[in-house]
Amino acid sequence: MDTSPRRLLLAEALASAETADQVAPWHTRIVGQLAGVLARRGERDRSDGLLRQRRAADVAAGIPIGMIQYHVTSGELDGAIDWFERAVDEREPLVVIYANEPQIRRFRSGPRWAALLKTMNLPEAR
Repeated sequence: MDTSPRRLLLAEALASAETADQVAPWHTRIVGQLAGVLARRGERDRSDGLLRQRRAADVAAGIPIGMIQYHVTSGELDGAIDWFERAVDEREPLVVIYANEPQIRRFRSGPRWAALLKTMNLPEAR
């Protein structure tokens, strides 16, 4: 059994994300977090199935924020930028707040991020 620190942290993250999903399965950020943790653990089929199921059942509201959360959690930063751009296009009000959260700020670099931050009137990452 793999007892590496990374594996143990992912197990804790999964337990927390699953608990949060039981409490608020309608919350797109929680769904994104759970799907991202599953992807990080290598459980792509379960992650993809969860995202498909929730997108089919949910209305479009809030989907970009949930998908941003999924891509950041799973480490797919280009995908996160794609969804940030979509959220800006859809005038999602939470996107500016979300872009300033510590878990996001550390990824804010590169030309695509610079253009996106300029669109949102936010300062570039330092």
